[in-house]
Amino acid sequence: MQSLKDKLIQAGLVSEDARPGESAEQRATRLNKEHAEKSTKIASIVASNRVETKIGEHTFFFTTRSQKMRRLVIEDEVKARLEKGEYAVVEWPNQPDFPWAVV
Repeated sequence: MQSLKDKLIQAGLVSEDARPGESAEQRATRLNKEHAEKSTKIASIVASNRVETKIGEHTFFFTTRSQKMRRLVIEDEVKARLEKGEYAVVEWPNQPDFPWAVV
């Protein structure tokens, strides 16, 4: 048996994150705040776990979320750890030169 909320969501009359008695402006403010908190948390995790990479002689190619190919020119050790899955390339927004980091 579905609840009324589930039925309204399924019918497309309300969104899943809507709360009763909340205006559209309050909802937008709440969602913006949650997004900012999540972005700050992710940025701090990336900054604290970032691996400093030096320019090396090996090229490592990766695909971004927008399906574009990018490359890193890195040292042998970092390349090996990326290939083993010990390191990962993640987005690190608001970086002027290169918005990705190795963690």
